[in-house]
Amino acid sequence: MTTSLSSDVPVGYFSWSEYDIMAPVQDKTERALAAAFISKCGAHNFRLQALEGLEKSGITINSYGGCHYNRDGQVDKVEALKHYRFSLAFENSNEEDYVTEKFFQTFKPSSG
Repeated sequence: MTTSLSSDVPVGYFSWSEYDIMAPVQDKTERALAAAFISKCGAHNFRLQALEGLEKSGITINSYGGCHYNRDGQVDKVEALKHYRFSLAFENSNEEDYVTEKFFQTFKPSSG
């Protein structure tokens, strides 16, 4: 069992039951265009360079977590993502066919 679609038993890293992707879209209230949660530094991919490149081009990104942060990381990630137009989801490593749970957390509906 792996996340690869060529696996005999492909397994996702998330549970579909956690996400109601048909829920109404909530108003996005943050001034920053996007949010990123990066908790581990030293990943062997381009995620920090991509984030820095977007910021250098004038895109405002609120970055939470333990690496490259400009916001207090002591927030509920799923709740915080509801207020942004975009969520930048970068993983620690690159795996073929892997879809991060961070993608689906963006669609979780707001309460109230």
